[in-house]
This record gives sequence, C-alpha cells and structure tokens, in this order.
Amino acid sequence: MIKKLFIAAAVISVIALAGGYVFYRQIFGPNINSEKAPYTLYIHPGSSFEEVFATLQRDSVLRNNTSFRFIAKWMHYERPQVPSGRYLLKAGLSNYEIVSKLRIANQDPIRLTFRSARTLQELSGQLAKPLALDSIEILSELHRFATDSTDEITKENILSYFIPNTYLMYWDIPADKLLQRLLKEHRKYWSDAKRKAALAKLKMTPAEVYTLASIVEKESNLASERPVIAGVYLNRLRRGIKLQADPTVVFASGNFELRRVLNKHLKIESPYNTYLHEGLPPGPICMPSLKSIEAVLYPEEHNYLFFCAKPGYTGAHNFATNLRGHSHNARIYRQWLNSQKIK
Repeated sequence: MIKKLFIAAAVISVIALAGGYVFYRQIFGPNINSEKAPYTLYIHPGSSFEEVFATLQRDSVLRNNTSFRFIAKWMHYERPQVPSGRYLLKAGLSNYEIVSKLRIANQDPIRLTFRSARTLQELSGQLAKPLALDSIEILSELHRFATDSTDEITKENILSYFIPNTYLMYWDIPADKLLQRLLKEHRKYWSDAKRKAALAKLKMTPAEVYTLASIVEKESNLASERPVIAGVYLNRLRRGIKLQADPTVVFASGNFELRRVLNKHLKIESPYNTYLHEGLPPGPICMPSLKSIEAVLYPEEHNYLFFCAKPGYTGAHNFATNLRGHSHNARIYRQWLNSQKIK
C-alpha cells in the first residue's frame, strides 16, 4: 500500500513538474518566429487587443498564438483598448517580455528627419511621413501656433523655429506635443554659448540668421562657398545695399522650378523680392541646412559685394568687389546660358 502511494505521489510530482515546466515555457520561453524577426508592430490609437492579436496572427509573428493569448489574458492585457505605439519585436522575446512591453507602452522611437522644406505644407508632409499623424493635423497645429503663440512666432517666420536635424521621437506623438518638442530643440540650439556670441557679433536675431541662411542655402550647393556667400550678403546689409538675391525672386514668383530669373521676374511685387525691398525678407524662403546656418553665424570676412554663377554645372561662383567686375562675370554667365538654351 505504501509502495503504491509512493508511486502515485511520484507520478503526481512528475505531472506537476511537467505542468509547471509547460507553464514556465509559455511565460518565459521564446515565442517570436525567428524568420519574421525583427518585426515592427504598429498599434494605432484606439486599437483593441483583438486587433493587435489579429495583426500578429496575420503576419505569423508568433511561434505559438494560443500561449500568447493565454499570457496576455493572465497579465490583464486583453483589453478593449490598449496603448498605441511602435514596438520592435526581436527574436528570443518571450510572451512575458512581449506583453510587458506592450502593456506599459515601452515603445521603440523612430528617427525623425526633416530638411529643405520651402513651405509649411512641405514641412507638414515631411513630419507626418514617419509618424502616425496626418499632415493636415500637423499643418493645422502649425497655423494655430503661428496665431496663438506668445513666442513671437508669425506665419512668416514660423519655419525658422525648426532646426533641420534628426530627432528620436515616438511614432504616436500628438501634433501639439511634436511641435512643443521641436520648439524646445530650437531654444536648445540657440542657447549654445558660442552661437549666442556669434549672434551678438552679427547683431542679428536667430530668426534673421535663419532667414539669411535660407537664401544662402538656395544660392549654392557647394558647402565650401556658403561662408563666402554669407559674407557677401552681410556686407550688403551693413552698407544698406539691397540683397538682390535671385532665390527670393523665385520664392516670390511661386514657381520653384524657375531656372532663369529674367527682368520681368525682378518686378514681382512681394515683400520677399529683395530686388525691390531693402533688408531681409519677412521670413525664410526655405528650411536651410545646419551648414548654411553656420555659414551665416561664422561667415568669411572679405570685401566682396557681388557674386555670379560660373559657366558650367558645378554650382560654383565668381565673386567681385565692384559692379564693373560683377557685370563682366554676369555677361559671361548669360552667354553660357544662351549657349545651353536655358530659359
């Protein structure tokens, strides 16, 4: 009798151990299909557990769907609405690790990069592309910021509050939080002691530097020339000479594909036309690169007042200290344009 009880107890212990091992494996055993790893799971705001589970099933992400559902229920993740976000599911993750990550919204950030936008519409499109946001939402928030902000933001200069760079950001960030974050980065950029000293030396505001940098950006593709071009424009500003920058005329025309600025374009009435109006335009004509901003902050010091593109497709320029030299350079360039039949 004792022997039978001992055997029964042993069998029960083995069964219990086996059951415990199975349960342990369901919780802590790897449950990501290695052929699908790493897998990026996007959970849109308002999604339910059933929608998340259906996505994982559809894409064959899990090795065992049943165990995942069991652990999700056990860990109280099986809800009508679950946290949104972007989650990277790597090989080797267990049900416990997956559910823990999703339940507390332990997101994996995206890299948000934006540059070269000419308008708020273009900027909105660039910002929306990697995010859960719609470009219309962002554009609406940009207009609200320009209207309601007490931070001296206007519809003309709002573009200057966005420093082109790459930022780590959560995929499902709301539009207002996105702009607050980018405005914080703007303040951080301009609070740098070296940049503040450069601003003081130039006697310019960050918005003015940004606006001039946007013109420099469109004048040359050669980063090495930009400090020289910035120096030309700063010389003209100091002497009260109109900038007469062709990129501002292109912007004023609204035809961003315009390849050759003619006399008729110089007469376009717009506050952005620096052939008609002295000083800087009311805001940037594009989003300049960091190199162009730095070219204005730390320009090359010289006596040039004019520059003209060199013949050819290198993007290089000839510089001149007086109108006679500039007229000579401009005549050579016009002859080349005519020879290339560029209108």
